[in-house]
Amino acid sequence: MINEWNSIKSYIRRTSWAILLIAASVFLCHGSLLFSERFGIDTEFIMSGVHNFNSLGRQGLVWLGQLLGLEWFNLYYAQALVILFLILAPISFGYLFWNASGKDVCVLPLFLLGLSFVISPFWTAQIYFLNQSPQVLFSCILIPIIISLAEKARSAFHRKWYYIVFAVAFMQPVFSCYQVLIMIYVTAIAAIFLLSAFKSKHTVREQLLWILYHASVFLCGFLIYLIISNLFFLDGTDYLQSQMWWNLMETSEAARLCLDTLRGLCGNNPPYTTGLYPYFALLLLILTFYQLYTGKRKWTGSAFLFILVELFIIAVPSVFILIYGGLIPDRMQLLLPFSQGCILYMITFMLPEKKNLTEASVKLWIRRGAALFLVVLLWKDFSAQLSYCNRLYYTDEWRYQYDKELAGDIYSKLLALQNSGKYSSSLFLKTVFLGRPELPYNDTCMRGHVMGVSEFAFDAWEKTMYRPRIVYFMSQLGYPMEQYFSEDDEALFFESFQNDFGALVDAMPCYPSDNYIQVLSNEESGQEYLIIKLSEDWWGWD
Repeated sequence: MINEWNSIKSYIRRTSWAILLIAASVFLCHGSLLFSERFGIDTEFIMSGVHNFNSLGRQGLVWLGQLLGLEWFNLYYAQALVILFLILAPISFGYLFWNASGKDVCVLPLFLLGLSFVISPFWTAQIYFLNQSPQVLFSCILIPIIISLAEKARSAFHRKWYYIVFAVAFMQPVFSCYQVLIMIYVTAIAAIFLLSAFKSKHTVREQLLWILYHASVFLCGFLIYLIISNLFFLDGTDYLQSQMWWNLMETSEAARLCLDTLRGLCGNNPPYTTGLYPYFALLLLILTFYQLYTGKRKWTGSAFLFILVELFIIAVPSVFILIYGGLIPDRMQLLLPFSQGCILYMITFMLPEKKNLTEASVKLWIRRGAALFLVVLLWKDFSAQLSYCNRLYYTDEWRYQYDKELAGDIYSKLLALQNSGKYSSSLFLKTVFLGRPELPYNDTCMRGHVMGVSEFAFDAWEKTMYRPRIVYFMSQLGYPMEQYFSEDDEALFFESFQNDFGALVDAMPCYPSDNYIQVLSNEESGQEYLIIKLSEDWWGWD
């Protein structure tokens, strides 16, 4: 333990400049979090004390939330934890990789790994969900610890076999925190396999035994996670199945959707990708084959295994696209920045060494050419990604201010109606939101999958009159309101509302015009509703 602590201190001293630059990059990219009160969907539920992660098989979010003191949600505290863990996560992976490689070089690899990890719109999309982002980022810090425990058990199994028990135990909150973390764990294992080749040479048999050992530890932890989730937490909902395009369309259509999504992932697709990931991957493969060509690495079975693992790391961002059958939420693409960071880490080790090279040396010019190509790609990639991240944050801040103003306006008008004394209190329980507000975005705004989308737009076409997101969002802003509809109320609404009230609603103005809130009644049916019309396109349940 003392040796490990001394090693960590030595690593921090040697990489202090890289750590400072990573911290600066985090503040430059995500620092606006610390100066904002905004929150988005799902977070309004947690702020109101509504938790449902256990029933989704994500009990790790609850466990880690309790560990971090987030069971009573505090927005400012969650934001501070996100910034702290964003800095620590790549440093943790960097230390793990440095130990695996046995290389003296550590500043540049860590810096590139860190920049790729933190300057990513996919992390911006995840951080939007402040109700879970601290736990997800903390899990990223735990993953290197789990792998280190497994490696220590392997290196001295007869003395430290019980480290596997701790590793498998730590896997449970991590794996049940977010599905993407499972593949980040596997990708980190693959990266260590490649980096260990720089430390010492291994036979194919030794490499296969190494893979078998880590695969066994992983499968043990993964199976225990599945057993615990199915026995104690999953409630039989089809939450994940309902998001799989393979179940929602023909196989051929889902396959085409997969190909289109993969093309978008590899291409220039604002606000998420710059199209440069394939170039980083290509540069890594070129440098690998260059080493084989120059004899630095022999064409042996271990070399073929090395290339196969490289290809796995390159292809790993496509895993969830293939599993889900095409389009997936942006926050599920966290594998891309991590995979790119691993590729860049490897590239720094692949470049021809400068020592003993003359000005006329072909190897020196290859090194310079590869380095220049890499610098140009990095500048283009990180500058574009930084712009995407900040525009997404700006857009969501803009959205929050718009929603806040709308919520205040709705509350003040409802309060005026209540104080008028014309209507019974039961009418206000039958407040019906119709439509979705159309936000007048400016030219700086750049919408994501959910970032920049109004709280009042979500679930607009769900077959229910109850809009809990709006109710909880307004309550957290200090504008309490209630909705209550019985099953008979909802059945009657969807059966007859369009016929009885359709013409009246069509004649109503919508927000932001005056009189977008009106009490409508039908003498024949005896029904009366308090209608809040948010857009001209107000009926989407057909």
